[in-house]
Amino acid sequence: MQGRSLKEAGIKLVLDHAEEWKDQAELAFDWWLESVAEQQFTMDDFRSFCEEIELPQPHHPNAWGAFTKKVQSRIHPVGFIESKRPSAHARVIRMYCRA
Repeated sequence: MQGRSLKEAGIKLVLDHAEEWKDQAELAFDWWLESVAEQQFTMDDFRSFCEEIELPQPHHPNAWGAFTKKVQSRIHPVGFIESKRPSAHARVIRMYCRA
């Protein structure tokens, strides 16, 4: 159980240091999820949307993963796909649908 506790503490820490970004991202996510998102999507799709609307980037890349955990009650994982973001180096990421 120690590993899970450390993971949760890390998620909280990164979001605590990104409070303003997190609030802006959450508003954008709610609108995007209801108005723009496809039936199935990745968080990379949301990141691309954030870049389009010029939402500032978080202070640390880990904030994106922590943010995904924050909104997990609104989405359900449905599968996996390779990321198309060059910086992700084709790693496998989750696909989601609305909860």
